[in-house]
Parts: sequence; C-alpha cells; structure tokens
Amino acid sequence: MKKIVLILGILFFLISCNNNDLETSPESSSPESLPGSPITFSTIGQYNLYGNGDENISKSNLVISDAISWKNLIAKMNTRNNVSNNFTETNIDFTKYQIIAIFDKIQPSGGHSIDITLITENQKDITIKIEKLKTGDATLVMTQPFHIVKIAKSDKTIIFSEKK
Repeated sequence: MKKIVLILGILFFLISCNNNDLETSPESSSPESLPGSPITFSTIGQYNLYGNGDENISKSNLVISDAISWKNLIAKMNTRNNVSNNFTETNIDFTKYQIIAIFDKIQPSGGHSIDITLITENQKDITIKIEKLKTGDATLVMTQPFHIVKIAKSDKTIIFSEKK
C-alpha cells in the first residue's frame, strides 16, 4: 500500500510540474524579454552639491571602473564643500566593484533628489532605474542632487532608464 501511495504521489508531482508558463506567446519565450534579476547595490553617497555649478559637473550618468576616475570625481565634487566626508566609503576595490554615479541638473531650490531605485541584470546588460522621489521647493538655495552606488564589477553594458 505504501508503494502505491508513493508511486501515485510521484506521478501527481510529475504531472503537476509542466513548463507552459513561458509559452503564451513567441515574444515572451525569448530570454531577452524575461525580467532581469535585481542586483544588490550599496549607496556610497546621496545628497546635494551646493557649489552653484563650481564643481563643473553637468547632469550625467557615470560608470566608474578605475581609481583614477573615482579620485577625479571626488575632487570635482569637493570643489566648494567636502561632500565626500559623508560618503560611506571612498576606497573602492575596482577589481571587484564599479561605481554608478548619477547627477541631476542644478536646481533653483532645495528639496530635490535623484534616486537609483532599482538595478537589474539582464542577459545582455544591466539596467539602472532612476527616479526623482523628491521634487523640491524646500529651501531657497541652489542644489544639484546626486546618488552614487557601488555594484559588483561587470563587463555588461549599463543602460540608464530615467522615469520622467
């Protein structure tokens, strides 16, 4: 009796495990269309530059994969105020990690943010989702929001996707 129950249990398990989940359309069965896997990232710094453009950093999305570029960016960011003092780390092992740095345009008031909300690894690339979660008018000081994160090093193309 135990053998019959065991056999029926195995048969039930095998029958219930079908692979029709991806066969709804030809597009959905291609690996490129499958959602990517979220990548864990750690924030190094997210704040504002207050130099009214003296840092000479335009609205940009940067991928930094070497120590020289990283040190140059920190030096530019520290032109007027030492913002790197608030970073969680500045010594990065670029054999294991790369830096993603995003800068918004200079805003006429405070209270703005630019935010990396999700990083997803796909088959051929890595997508960085950017949003502006705070929309300003908190103070009467010019600011330039930035967000800098660290992710595992990869040779995949980085695609930035900003939500408007």
